[in-house]
Amino acid sequence: MLDLVVALRGFGIDADVDLFHLHEPGVDWSRWGPARVNACEVTLVAVNAAWREALEGTNPPTEGAGSVAEADVLLGSSSP
Repeated sequence: MLDLVVALRGFGIDADVDLFHLHEPGVDWSRWGPARVNACEVTLVAVNAAWREALEGTNPPTEGAGSVAEADVLLGSSSP
C-alpha cells in the first residue's frame, strides 16, 4: 500500500495513508480514518481480511473500532 501512495504522490496526486502519521503523538485512530474519508474528494480503499470483516460486520465486537468507523463512513457515502 505504501508503494502505491508514494507512486501516486510521484504523479502529483495528494495521496495520504495512515502509515505517514504513525509518528504523530495523540492520533485517535478511531477518528482519523473517518475524518480523512470525509475530508477527501476521492477515497481508495485497499483492505486486508480484518478490515473486510469490519466492513461486513463480522469482526469481533471488541476489535477494529477504527476500521468499523471508516467502513460506516464509506457505507454512508453517496458516491459509488
